[in-house]
This record gives sequence, structure tokens and C-alpha cells, in this order.
Amino acid sequence: MKLNKILLSAAVVTFAVTLLSCDRNGGDIGPYFGIWALDGIDADGNPDPAFVPDHTFFSFHSNVIEVTLTDEYHQYISRFGTWSEPAPATLRLDFSHHDDLTDPGTGWYAPPEWIHITSPVTDLHIDRLTSSRMELTYTAPAAVYTYRLRKVNR
Repeated sequence: MKLNKILLSAAVVTFAVTLLSCDRNGGDIGPYFGIWALDGIDADGNPDPAFVPDHTFFSFHSNVIEVTLTDEYHQYISRFGTWSEPAPATLRLDFSHHDDLTDPGTGWYAPPEWIHITSPVTDLHIDRLTSSRMELTYTAPAAVYTYRLRKVNR
């Protein structure tokens, strides 16, 4: 009888640990998963004077990306799109989606213009990607932008 209680307790603990260890609904998306803080933007090699560090965040989950701008009062603007890797070292951001009340590429689905992304579909070159750092380059008509991001949670 005592052995059955011990085995049942061990089974319950094993089940609980297994259940609590799942943190990536929708599958593993590799090093992108989580929230990344945008630490800096350079335009043609020079720091962007309008950029405010630690106010823009990229959140990756499944194939969805949320780009959020916050301010010191915790107000925010969020933009939602999808992301993919259509080729090696290429990150494609697609902000051309819509819903019943929002036209394609507008409102919540508009490109995040405060980081100079204004096209509904934008390809960024992945210059560096580790488990804690990412550096992306975007060649826009006006300038070549470099984005430096750091992982803030998993």
C-alpha cells in the first residue's frame, strides 16, 4: 500500500513537471521566440537621433510578430504582422493583413513607421542572430538602416 502511494506521488510530480515545462505553444521557432528590445537604430552608419532606446519591442510567437512602441507613461502602440525566412539570412516582415473592421496594412496591421519600415512587406538582412542578440539591416529608398536588438525574455 505504501509503495502504491509512493509510485502515485512520483507519477503526479512527473506529470506536473512535464506540464509546467511547456512554454512554446505553436511549436519551437528557434532563436526568435520571445521578446526583443530594440537597443539602437543606425541610418547609413550614424545613430538615428529620433530613436529612444528601450521603447520599441519585437515579440515573436509562431509566425506572428508584434512590434510595440511604449512611452514613459506605459501607453503603447502595437502593430501586428507575420514573419518568415524566405531565404538564408533574410527575415521577411509582412504587415499587409486585415480583419473585418481594418483594411489591409492599416491600423493594428500597419508597418511600424517609427522604425522607418513603411512598406507592407519588408525584407531585412540578418547580420547576426544568437540566443540573446540580433542585428538586422534594411535597405530603404532613403537610407540603409541597422537595427540592434537584445532578448529580454524567453
